[in-house]
Amino acid sequence: MTREELEKKVRIQSGLLKINLSIQKMARPGDLAEVMQVCLHEANQMGIDACSMALHRILEPEQNLIETFRVGTEGPITTGERRVGRGMTRCWETGQSFGDPDGENKAVQARFEGLPIRCYVNVPFSSGVISAQSLRAHGISFLDEEVLKQIAEIFAVAISRMYELDQLEKKVRLENAYDEVAQTILSSLSLDGVLDNLGVHITQASIFRSLAISLVDYEERQVEFVRNFIRRKVDGTIVKTELGGVGNRYSFDSTDLTVEAACSGELIVVAEYDERFGTSKPVEHYKDQAFYFIPIKKGSKRPK
Repeated sequence: MTREELEKKVRIQSGLLKINLSIQKMARPGDLAEVMQVCLHEANQMGIDACSMALHRILEPEQNLIETFRVGTEGPITTGERRVGRGMTRCWETGQSFGDPDGENKAVQARFEGLPIRCYVNVPFSSGVISAQSLRAHGISFLDEEVLKQIAEIFAVAISRMYELDQLEKKVRLENAYDEVAQTILSSLSLDGVLDNLGVHITQASIFRSLAISLVDYEERQVEFVRNFIRRKVDGTIVKTELGGVGNRYSFDSTDLTVEAACSGELIVVAEYDERFGTSKPVEHYKDQAFYFIPIKKGSKRPK
């Protein structure tokens, strides 16, 4: 091994170690952005002249669905963008790298917000494809494939760590919501106050985007919608608007899904549309949404 080869090997091992250390320091999901920056910086230190890098996770090969995490020296970081990526899926399925190290494919520049990309390389690894782009022709070569694969495997660990931290944050938010709901119920003698605070706390826990609350009237054998106005905006703000059938009552023999959940005592989950919704909104309105009908019982009590 020549001195130059030895020095390059040392640079690569040092760079991979630094990427691993940055992952170990992750304490919040947002720390993934810093790990991505470290990956790009260390790749350049290893001799890969990249202005941007991306890791594309293959989610559903049959649907060509991928999830992209991209970082660049110019422009914003992309985290978790889901889209159709036929080329990346094909690259992963065949196990064959592809790209344009000579910089003759000008069309690729349009995908990088006007950056004058001169070459790019896409390399498959165990769970997806890592891609690197350069502003210089021959800035990245297929000789860098093995290095890129090693970076990709470590990068993938960082993404898994991000999801673990995200789940942990959600669990903490949920536990805090339970505590706040319990305190609200114990400290309030007003049913209206309990219902208002219950809805706000559950929605703020970021589990559901919106929430409706119904109460069971055992004497009348009916279920009444008492709150149907709580919505969480993208920025986390809770909005309350008097919409959606507050005060409506449904008998126990109704086919309404809320009544069915109350009478059966079982959780009902609906993906997208169900004909029992009883709404005039078009089917397309429910695309990519999920609906949960959750019965809250005292012991095993349920309507008879």
